[in-house]
Amino acid sequence: MHTTLETEHLILRPPELGDEVPLNNLICRSKESLKPWLPWAHDTRISTTLQFVGHAVEQWDSSKQTNFPMVIFHKEDACLIGCSGFNEKSNPSVPLYEPGYWLDTRYTGRGLATEFTTALTRYAFGKLNAKRVQLSIQANNTRSINVAKRCGFELEATLRNACVDTLTGEAADVSVFACFDTKNLPAHQARWT
Repeated sequence: MHTTLETEHLILRPPELGDEVPLNNLICRSKESLKPWLPWAHDTRISTTLQFVGHAVEQWDSSKQTNFPMVIFHKEDACLIGCSGFNEKSNPSVPLYEPGYWLDTRYTGRGLATEFTTALTRYAFGKLNAKRVQLSIQANNTRSINVAKRCGFELEATLRNACVDTLTGEAADVSVFACFDTKNLPAHQARWT
């Protein structure tokens, strides 16, 4: 089941072979802002990015899909600007979906994360019949927490010492934001094929 999502400014689609070079360029350019939150951002080798893209292609072609990675394109600028999709914490048998995301630092602060998170949430409820969409965010990641709040997600719990801070190696708290329907989502619309 290959899916493409389209919003006002963005197109999200499954990764394809050939995406690894532009994706790796983004990771290298944005690594300092990604490292505090994403362990994989410490490894910027092209071979690692190629492995991610290959695994993503396999996931989308699998009947036992466990995650749903997507690359994000900015329509007006016609370029790849980040990754999102539903991560490995998703469980289609519930059905529960958890968006994960990151953007090229040149595209942060423009409301784009709110736009595509809203689109993924609408898709989860509208197409995948989700009962729950959640965001698990390291408790000191204020930018991602602000995205969750702007999308109308409710803080459900703060889990103490639930992850490892990728910079310090110390235990860190995780805030879990949840959404159970589309009524509190922003007005951003999404189409999918």
